Amino acid sequence: MEKKEIDFGKRFGMGGLRFPLLDPDDQMSIDYDTLNVMIDKFMAAGYRYFDTSYIYHGELSESALGRCLVDRYPRDSFLLSTKMPIKFMKKKEDMETIFEEQLKKCHVDYFDFYLIHSIGREAYENCKKWDTFEFLKQKRAEGKFREFGVSLHDSPEFLDEILTEHPEIDFVVEQLNYIDWTFQDGQEKVELLRRHNIPVWVMEPVRG
Repeated sequence: MEKKEIDFGKRFGMGGLRFPLLDPDDQMSIDYDTLNVMIDKFMAAGYRYFDTSYIYHGELSESALGRCLVDRYPRDSFLLSTKMPIKFMKKKEDMETIFEEQLKKCHVDYFDFYLIHSIGREAYENCKKWDTFEFLKQKRAEGKFREFGVSLHDSPEFLDEILTEHPEIDFVVEQLNYIDWTFQDGQEKVELLRRHNIPVWVMEPVRG
């Protein structure tokens, strides 16, 4: 897929971690009718970025966006991001299996963005063992997504190590609190990302 400037519309996204529920005690009881209304209002206001993950809502979040977003809007009218659950994988072959499952669940042929979800030291060691970054570079070259990144809640030192060893990373999703810039070493990580010339995407700006 040719890499070109991406139109994000308004720079605010809808996350797939906390969809409306029919039963507040059951994360799998997604209220699809209310979700349709939320997505319609979000799109009508000029926003177009949607983020999900394999593990959210008992592994139903991706399917919910497939049903409520992808099936109801033209593919070029929104941006879709999801994540590889590397911490929950048992073997190298899981990468291909789960990636194909994610495409099917989301009802798409490609993602706009794809991440390694919440990478930490143990997960990173598996990435090295399983050649995860080579796998993702190949998927990007095949047009299965436009850009790939990582999300993490780890130390600045660990982030620096990853970015130094993998300059092919396009972006980093980091938890930054807009009031408390010391939360999870937020300010230090932003300065680090600037030195590496890597865009930072903010998750949970009010700590969720």
